[in-house]
Amino acid sequence: MKEKEKTVFESRRFLMTLLSNLPGMVYRCLNDKNWTMEFVSMGSIKVTGYTPEELVNNGIITYNEIIHPDDREMVWEEIQKSVKEKKHFEVTYRIIAKNGSLKWVMEYGQVVSENGSDPVVLEGYIADVTKRKIAEDELKRKTAFLEALVKSSPDAILVVDENRQVIIQNQRYIDMRKMPPEIVNEKDDHIRVKYLTEKLRYPEKFVERINYLYEHPEEISCDVIEQKDGTFLERYSSPIFDDKGTYYGRIWTFRDITEIKKYQFFLESISLTDYLTGVSNRRRFDSFIHNEWLRAIRIQHPLSLIMIDIDFFKNFNDYYGHVAGDECLRQIAQVLSNMVKRASDLLARYGGEEFACVLPDTDNDGAYIFAQKLKDGIRALSIPHAQSSVASYVTVSMGIATMVPKQGQSESAIIEAADKALYEAKQKGRNLIVRNTETVS
Repeated sequence: MKEKEKTVFESRRFLMTLLSNLPGMVYRCLNDKNWTMEFVSMGSIKVTGYTPEELVNNGIITYNEIIHPDDREMVWEEIQKSVKEKKHFEVTYRIIAKNGSLKWVMEYGQVVSENGSDPVVLEGYIADVTKRKIAEDELKRKTAFLEALVKSSPDAILVVDENRQVIIQNQRYIDMRKMPPEIVNEKDDHIRVKYLTEKLRYPEKFVERINYLYEHPEEISCDVIEQKDGTFLERYSSPIFDDKGTYYGRIWTFRDITEIKKYQFFLESISLTDYLTGVSNRRRFDSFIHNEWLRAIRIQHPLSLIMIDIDFFKNFNDYYGHVAGDECLRQIAQVLSNMVKRASDLLARYGGEEFACVLPDTDNDGAYIFAQKLKDGIRALSIPHAQSSVASYVTVSMGIATMVPKQGQSESAIIEAADKALYEAKQKGRNLIVRNTETVS
């Protein structure tokens, strides 16, 4: 018998030790509005500031008085609902601790029936959740701000988690990407990307870039996306990490920069166009012939260059004036431009009264025949030139060079050769076309 009593004593001691060390408050109380406590653990001090003696049997205060006045009715109704349904209950509310501080607590309890009678006793556990509640409220507050920011942002915003599942998208994003409802409601980013690629001018590059960014979560990216409808989107992507370095996904922002791009193209066009004649300028010529020279090396096809110079143009300017000289340049440029019809060719004002015509994939004979047509077109203008010693109208001299370039050669070789032929045309009396046959391969 003593052994049994010892076991019961040890069990009771263990239970009391356990209850004393719990962070919350274990209780047993009557089901009345005063919450008359029959038992309270030492955890009551941590939660409420009151000792068990101050709470049990309404020692100096009832638990109902501890509950915040604005929450008392709500708590009573929640618990009575559980009493009626004979089930566990869980309720969160505020209490006023002994020191006057306001705390949030969460109460977990059950209704206890004794001897088949109506339930009159409640048993449960009350935990201080003030820090958690403050954190939850702060999270809700930040979330509300974030949602407002996302909704009001002029940029399209998309947030995707680490598994490429869509978390957030604003209406601006939906409208900008012109997504139908079935895609809007689709959470799998793989499916959404497949739909979006059909609208892009360079879909393979788009998919490759997205996959790379997901595979390299540390990467930050800013790209420009060109769509088939002619619009341009600037896309910025940044990873989402917490303060411990855990990766949570990516945020993507999009901005329509179509108008900016149009302005950029306009500025670029201006920078590559001769302001007087409207044809390409020297800068455009240098870039074009360099690229065509490299292409000719790669495919081993002939490249031809025609250099065109207006005969005695200084005399023309001195006699007729600079206004007439500018008009002469414009008319000749217009005629030449109308005759250079292949998209692969380029007409440029090389400088002063000199023009250049680059003819890719054109042999020397083809370039010569084309030069004759250009010369005839200028002759047909019949612009009077009283100070010319070769004709009564404006004429031109031309130098032609054709090369199939080799590795190690520079495009300056064909420019120098065409210049040499042009110089020869001038030396032989002007109003001539001379071919630099030394360069022909």
